[in-house]
Amino acid sequence: IKNVEKCLGVFQKEPVELEISKRKLIHKSIFATDDVKKGEIFTDEKIILMRPCQGLRADKYNDIINKKSSRQILKGEPIFAEDAI
Repeated sequence: IKNVEKCLGVFQKEPVELEISKRKLIHKSIFATDDVKKGEIFTDEKIILMRPCQGLRADKYNDIINKKSSRQILKGEPIFAEDAI
């Protein structure tokens, strides 16, 4: 049985070096679809998920919906965690 376990190896899946180096290009982040004024509420119409990953990760999308913008954000700019208050 011990030999069979050795032959099966480890079942822990981890990203390979190439995947790690391409992570920022592959993952999406949150960007402004239009100019957002300071104090304006983030809505589905004002933000979009796009590549490359430059700002707040896409999995944080629901965390910033209905929050206010802490600064003016221009159309096409990435949105960062500190931009939502």
